[in-house]
Amino acid sequence: MSFSLSTAAVKSLRLQAGLLLVFMLSVGSCVQAQAKIAPQTPVIAGRENIIHDAQGDIFKSVEQSAEFPGGLNALYKYMGKNLRYPEAARKNDVQGKVFVTFVIEKNGLVSNVKIIRGIGHGCDEEAVRVIKASPKWKPGMQNKRPVRQQYTLPINFALADK
Repeated sequence: MSFSLSTAAVKSLRLQAGLLLVFMLSVGSCVQAQAKIAPQTPVIAGRENIIHDAQGDIFKSVEQSAEFPGGLNALYKYMGKNLRYPEAARKNDVQGKVFVTFVIEKNGLVSNVKIIRGIGHGCDEEAVRVIKASPKWKPGMQNKRPVRQQYTLPINFALADK
C-alpha cells in the first residue's frame, strides 16, 4: 500500500513540525530560565526529614549543614592525623569503608555515634573513637536557628603498601 502527498501538503507538514519544534525549544528555554532565577527554597521539615528521640528532633537535611571547624579539608586532616590502623586489620589485610552516623548537637558536640556498615577487625571501633574525640562542630541551621543534625561519614581504611 502506498500513498503520496502533494507538494502543498508536504510543505504544510514541514511548517507544522518546524513550529512544534520552535515551540518546544522556547518552552524548554523558559523553564530553564525560570529554574535559574527561582529563589532558593528552604528545606521543608517533613516527617521523612526528622527523626524523633528522647532529646528532641534530629534533622536529616537542613538549610545549612553542620560543618567541621575549618571545613572539609580540616576534617580530612583531622582524620589523617588521628585515625590509627588497627593491628588486627593490618595483620589480616582488611581494607574498606566504615560508614559512621552521628548527631551534631545544637551546641556542636558529637553524640549518638553508630556504625551503619563496618568491616570489622577493630576498624569500626577506631572510626567511632575518632568521631567521638572530634572537636565541636558548627551546628546545622534551620530557619536561622541551630538544630540537631544527623551526619553520615564514610571512613576509608586502606593499607599504603597495597
